[in-house]
Amino acid sequence: MKLGKWMLAGTIVLMALPGCGGSDDDTATPTEKCEALINRFCGSAIGCQVKGGLIEASAEASENETCRAGASQVVECSKAQSVSSNYDACMSKLANPPCDDVNQAIVDGSLGLPTECNGVILIN
Repeated sequence: MKLGKWMLAGTIVLMALPGCGGSDDDTATPTEKCEALINRFCGSAIGCQVKGGLIEASAEASENETCRAGASQVVECSKAQSVSSNYDACMSKLANPPCDDVNQAIVDGSLGLPTECNGVILIN
C-alpha cells in the first residue's frame, strides 16, 4: 500500500475538522487539542498499518511524522478557535480503532475520521 493514497484520503477527511463547536473547561487550548487530535488520528492509523502488516514496524515513526506533517499543512491548528463537547468522544474513538476496518479503509482509499469527530474543532 502506498502512503500517498492513504495520505490523500486522510488529508481530505481532516479538512472536515472545521465546523461548529463550543468550548470546554479544561486547560488545553483549542490549538493544542487540534494538534492532539491530528497526533492521535495519525498514531492510530499508522499503528493499525503496522499491526496489519501494511507497513514495517521500523517505518512507523517516519510514517507517523509524514502523516502529521501532511495533516498540519491542511488543518491550520494555529487558527483553532474552540472545541465542541464531542471532543472527548472523538479522542476515545480514535484511541481504540477497529484496525481491520481502518486497514481496509486505507487500502480502499476511504479512510476518514469517525462520525464522533465531525465538527469537533472550529477553525477560523
